[in-house]
Amino acid sequence: MNNAQIYNMDPNIQIINKDFLKLSVGDIKYPEDRPSKMDVVYMSPPWGGIGYNMVPEYSVKYLHPDFNQVIKKALEFSRNIIMFLPKNTSVEELVQYLIPYAAEFSEDGENRKNELVIEIE
Repeated sequence: MNNAQIYNMDPNIQIINKDFLKLSVGDIKYPEDRPSKMDVVYMSPPWGGIGYNMVPEYSVKYLHPDFNQVIKKALEFSRNIIMFLPKNTSVEELVQYLIPYAAEFSEDGENRKNELVIEIE
């Protein structure tokens, strides 16, 4: 038994084993009473193997596939993205990569500010 079953969440979770960059909205089976977008996209992209902690600051440039490709694809599914990255990832660089995507979050340019929230634990 897994946590989804224990907390009676298994009907709300769909696990898809597919190359993320080849995934399409049509690959996902949404419940009839739910909107057609995911609540959140959780990703743990490959960091490049052992040794990521040998550099003082990890760059998203080391990720494969390309960080921008991954973010663009994730935004097709949800505005909420969670990425599990090395603890020594350059926060400054991460912010610089993500700022251009903040404009995509705006639904109404006149009444709503563009918003980009980055939470680091």
